[in-house]
Amino acid sequence: MNPNDLRFQTVVLLHDREDSPDGHVGELAKLLQESHPLVRFICPVVPVTVDSQNSFHLSAVKLFPLIPARSLVIGFGTSGLFACALQ
Repeated sequence: MNPNDLRFQTVVLLHDREDSPDGHVGELAKLLQESHPLVRFICPVVPVTVDSQNSFHLSAVKLFPLIPARSLVIGFGTSGLFACALQ
């Protein structure tokens, strides 16, 4: 299969506040990579802020440049809200 035929070429997995890119999200990425070798899986660090009103803006500024075009963004826990907004 040609990678250009895929609906998305990259899957971005965002971890929850209590996790890290090397935790459960990283383990899931490794398992998925085995089944989908043509898809790139990335697990960026989600910034943790104490100010909930500005946390989305700060995360969007830091995360959006890391997300390539034609990406599927999946968030776990509170990062699910970031994933919805960034998608």
